[in-house]
Amino acid sequence: VSLLKKNGKTEGIIAQHFDETLEIEADIVVGADGVESRIGKWAGIQTTLKPYDLETCAQYTLTNIDWESPYCDFFLGSKVAPGGYVWIFPKGKDVANVGIGVLASLSDSGKALRLLDHFISSHPELKQGEPLRLITGADPVAEPIESVKDNLLLVGDAARQVDPITGGGLMHAIEAGKYAGETIGKAVEAQRFDSHLLMEYETKWKTAFGKKLHRNYVVKEIMLDMEDRTLDMLADSLKDYKFEEFSTLSIIKALVTKHPSLLVKLAPLMKLARV
Repeated sequence: VSLLKKNGKTEGIIAQHFDETLEIEADIVVGADGVESRIGKWAGIQTTLKPYDLETCAQYTLTNIDWESPYCDFFLGSKVAPGGYVWIFPKGKDVANVGIGVLASLSDSGKALRLLDHFISSHPELKQGEPLRLITGADPVAEPIESVKDNLLLVGDAARQVDPITGGGLMHAIEAGKYAGETIGKAVEAQRFDSHLLMEYETKWKTAFGKKLHRNYVVKEIMLDMEDRTLDMLADSLKDYKFEEFSTLSIIKALVTKHPSLLVKLAPLMKLARV
């Protein structure tokens, strides 16, 4: 419902359980409440997202499918998933997670699910599948925000610890959770819960992957301006790329070597790739 505050100081949360209102006291509140964190907003952090920084998502777990690829497959295109992509993640012999992300600024109510249903019905290998479950939600594809206040810190989607290109954030959340635990341990030991001490958490996670998230946000913005033909050229350029030698700069070089016309679109990345 809200933060529990006494004399302006955060001392826990106020929660609603059916008809019962509960006051839960805590020295530190950890906001892991996802997209557009309400806990963060109550603490004075700007957590509202613009439509072009948010993906609307839907995913089926399908069984009895005939998808033979052992890999995670991705499908891009303005008609397939505007501003996003469709994914197929195999989970066993005839089971896979099949999902979609569509940029909110290019979407409307129910569009992500409609496009996902159309994609599935257009592929005979998936069409006969039976849905075990359907989940829907949203994913931030924005730059990170501040994640620390007195007696409070944010983790995961709440802190936008998500790769703006892929929408993936699990590994970042796990790493940030480790830093949060370490910092909270120090705070408890010192009996200090002010933002100055808790800032060690934000410094650690932004040092670890904050620059990458900023760079990939720039990449996302560039990719959103690309036509399907340009995306096809990007994919063609990477067909023979040796990903064991992966680096952003080497990928850009591989793209431009095969398709020099991409240089103009990718030029803004050259400087960032050297960071």
